[in-house]
Amino acid sequence: MFAETTKEILLEHPLETVNKKLNSIFPYKYYKIRRYNQYTYTYTIIDTFNQTFIMHITLIENTPTTTKIIFTADYPHAIMDLTRGGEQAINTILEELLNQLDKIPKTKSTKTETSDIKTVTKENFINTTKKSHTLLIITGYILSTLTIILPITAIINYDPENFLTFSIFMTGILCLSIEISLSIILQYYEDTKSKQHGKIQTIICGISFIIMGLLIHPSLILAGILIPTITLTLLHKREQGK
Repeated sequence: MFAETTKEILLEHPLETVNKKLNSIFPYKYYKIRRYNQYTYTYTIIDTFNQTFIMHITLIENTPTTTKIIFTADYPHAIMDLTRGGEQAINTILEELLNQLDKIPKTKSTKTETSDIKTVTKENFINTTKKSHTLLIITGYILSTLTIILPITAIINYDPENFLTFSIFMTGILCLSIEISLSIILQYYEDTKSKQHGKIQTIICGISFIIMGLLIHPSLILAGILIPTITLTLLHKREQGK
């Protein structure tokens, strides 16, 4: 339940117009239609690079000239959506839909309509998920620095009878594990700044593995090459929608 994000809005276009435009935008980036019911105007959308994600979109005629659209994004197997991925997915698709609807004139209503649901247009829509995630970026660089400094410090001052050096080394490994995940999360965001810094931090993680490989075991050098290469390649393909 906590991993589910719901958004309801009104669009100033007839149901058939909204449905036609929504259908036409897919496949969009990494989002594709899994199921579409032309009688109930319902869509099931998937992320081709994230099999744990699913979105349901329902179109309902509010008036002859307005359409209510309900987005429900969910990670069915997750307890919480910590990175707000559901909100990001909704805003990404909604933004493109508004761009397409903006190309056609609105149908004028013959009477004033009232509703508790917000009417959204291209002019008043703000995609808040495109903002830069500065705090996460800074945290990532702090962790990146620690992943290099702590293991090297522990290895240089290695003493099998000293628990402190062991603790420092394990803290460095923990920082590296967290930073790998964080660098990937940054590349999942829509804003360019987060993506760029996520890529840089992924490379730093690889350098950390290579340094430890030179000091501990050569197999870690291979990990330092493969992990960034595979990660950056897959995320690049996701970004290109391939």
